[in-house]
Amino acid sequence: MENGGTNQEPDTASKITIKGILSLLMANIDEKCEKRVISLGMGDPTAYSCFRTTYVASDAVVDSVQSEKFNGYAPTVGLLQTRKAIAEYLSRDIPYKLSPDDVYITSGCTQAIDVSLAMLARPGANILLPRPGFPIYELCAAFRHLEVRHFDLLPDRGWEVDLDAVETLADENTVALVIINPGNPCGNVYTYQHLKKIAETAEKLGILVIADEVYGHLAFGANPFVPMGVFGSIVPVLTLGSLSKRWIVPGWRLGWFVTSDPRGTFKQPKVVERMKKYFDILGGPATFIQAAVPRILEQTEEVFFTKTINILKQTSDICYDRIKEIPCITCPHKPQGSMAMMITMATPEVEIGDNFKVHVFSSSSELLEKLHEKWNSEKEQPYPAMYSSVFGGIILDPAMMVIPIDDHMVHRGHGVFDTAIIMNGYLYELDVHLDRFLRSAAKAKISSPFPRSTLRSILVQLTAASQCKKGTLRYWLSAGPGDFLLSPAGCSTSAFYAVVIKDDFSQCKEGVRVVTSTIPMKSPLFATMKNVNYLPNVLSKMEAEEKGASASIWVDEEGFIAEGPNVNVAFVTHDKELVLPFFDKILSGCTALRLLELAPKLVEQGHLKSVRTGNLTVEEAKERCFVSITRPDLDDLIAKLKF
Repeated sequence: MENGGTNQEPDTASKITIKGILSLLMANIDEKCEKRVISLGMGDPTAYSCFRTTYVASDAVVDSVQSEKFNGYAPTVGLLQTRKAIAEYLSRDIPYKLSPDDVYITSGCTQAIDVSLAMLARPGANILLPRPGFPIYELCAAFRHLEVRHFDLLPDRGWEVDLDAVETLADENTVALVIINPGNPCGNVYTYQHLKKIAETAEKLGILVIADEVYGHLAFGANPFVPMGVFGSIVPVLTLGSLSKRWIVPGWRLGWFVTSDPRGTFKQPKVVERMKKYFDILGGPATFIQAAVPRILEQTEEVFFTKTINILKQTSDICYDRIKEIPCITCPHKPQGSMAMMITMATPEVEIGDNFKVHVFSSSSELLEKLHEKWNSEKEQPYPAMYSSVFGGIILDPAMMVIPIDDHMVHRGHGVFDTAIIMNGYLYELDVHLDRFLRSAAKAKISSPFPRSTLRSILVQLTAASQCKKGTLRYWLSAGPGDFLLSPAGCSTSAFYAVVIKDDFSQCKEGVRVVTSTIPMKSPLFATMKNVNYLPNVLSKMEAEEKGASASIWVDEEGFIAEGPNVNVAFVTHDKELVLPFFDKILSGCTALRLLELAPKLVEQGHLKSVRTGNLTVEEAKERCFVSITRPDLDDLIAKLKF
C-alpha cells in the first residue's frame, strides 16, 4: 500500500460501500457451483443466534412505548435525558466530565459520520482516512466534496497508524484525522501510548481527531479499550458511537456525536449554533428508542458484556486458526477487538513453466524484512547515508535507499550526476563539481528543486551524517517520478538524490595497460554533460577488461585522443611536455582542470618543460601516457603508463 490518494466522485465512491462490494462479489459467483457460499462480510451480529441483546434493553424499549409519553417529536439534538445519560456513560472512562450539551443524538453511527464530515467540509478542505478503513467515510466525503487522503495502517505493528505518513499528507487545508478503534475492518485495539502519539501528532498539525468508537469496549486481547476522549485536553476529539454493536441492536439506529473537548473549541457560540442548525434538518432516531437509553446504559449488567466478549474471542480464535490452515490467505495480525479481522491474499509463489516459481511479496513489511536480511549479511555497510528529495531527508538504513521505479531517470535515462571525493571527512573541490553538475542539468533541461546553496548544504550535511572519512559522494538530478511515458510532462517536480559510498581507493604508481576503444564515443552534446546514459562507457570498460587492460581511451572521428570512459587523460612526452586533449568534445573534468592549475609548479621545479592542451594522435602519444587520477598529487604526476 502507498500512502496518499484523493477521493472519487459519488458514483465511483458508491461502488466501494460494503453493500456495493458484496453485490459485486455475489454477481461474480458461479451459480452452478455445488459448494455453498458463506458470507463472512455480515456486519449485523443479530443474524447469528449466539448474539442476543440484554432483556434490560428490550424491557426499556417496551416500557417506553407503552408509557405513551414518547410518541411525539424529540428535540432535533435529542432528548435531554438521553444526552445526559450518554454524557455520564462516556465520562466514566475519561479524566473530565462531559455535559449533555456535548452530546448530539444521531440515527446510528453512520449518520454521526456524515454529520462530522458535513460540519468540516469547506472548499479545498481535505481529510485523512485510514487504509484499510470503513468505506462509508469515502462515500460521505465524496458527497460533501471533501478531498480524501489515505494514510496506511501498518500490519506488522498491529495495524498502528503510520504517523510519518500522516505528517507528510497533512497541509494547511487538512481538517481532521479519522481513527477507528477498536478497528474495523482490522480488528486492532490501540494502546494508550499509540493513541497519545496520535493526539500529539494531530495537535502538532493543528487538526482535530474523529474517533469512531462504534465498537467501543469490544476488546478481548492484551490491549484494553482506551477512548480517544482521554486525550481531549491535547487535541479536540469528535467521538462517534452507538448502541448497535455493544448492545447488539443495530436496527434500533441509536448513535451519538460527542464533542470531547475540555479546551472548549466546540463550545464557541458560532460553532454550537452551526451544529444545532445542522441537526435541525436531520431526522434523528425514534423518540421512544431515545427514551429507553438512560435505563439501558445504567442498568445493563456486566455479565451481559462479558458473555459477548467471550463469544467474540472464541469465534475470533477459531477463525484465525482456520485461516492459518488455508494456503492462499493469511491474517497479518490476530484480532484484538471489534467484530472483524483483516486477511490478505497469500500467494507466496507464482509458478512459471514447469519448475521455476517467483515469490510474491504480499506486504511492504515482508519486503522490508527481506531487504534487511540482505544488508544484515554485510560485514560493513558500503553506503552509510543517502539523501532523497522524494522522501525529504537523509536515510541511514541501506534497505530503504531506493529510487522510485517511475523516476524518469530510471526508465528513460533523463538525469545527470556528478561525484566528489571525500578525504578525511571533507569534500574535495565540491563547488567546482557542483557548478559542472548544474551546467549538465541545464543542458539536459532539468531544473533543480532547490537553489544551489541548498544543494550544497544538503551534500555537506549528508557527508557529515555518514561519518565517512574516505570515499565518494555521488549525486543525481532527475526529471523526477511521474509516469512511464517518454515525455517528462507527467513528472510534477524534479528529484535530487545523493549517496555516500565508502571507498578505500588507492593511486596506481606502477603504471597500467591501456587500449584504444572500438566503441563509438558520444557526440559532443552528450559527451560534454555528465548524464546518466553510461552504456558506451560501460561497454568501453568491458572491452578493455576483455583485452586484459585496466582502461581504454576513446579516439575521436579525426583520430585524436579524446578521453577514457570515466577519466580524463593526459600525456607526458619524452621532452617532458604535459599535454591534455582539448575539452570542446569531451567532459571538462574537474580533476583535469585542477591538474592544469598545479602543473606549472612542476615546470618551475624543472620536472616538466611545459604544459598545454592540444590534439594528439595515438602515434604521437608514444609510450608515455598519464591517466587522470581522482585527486591530483604532484608526486604522482609523472607516473609511467604503458600505451
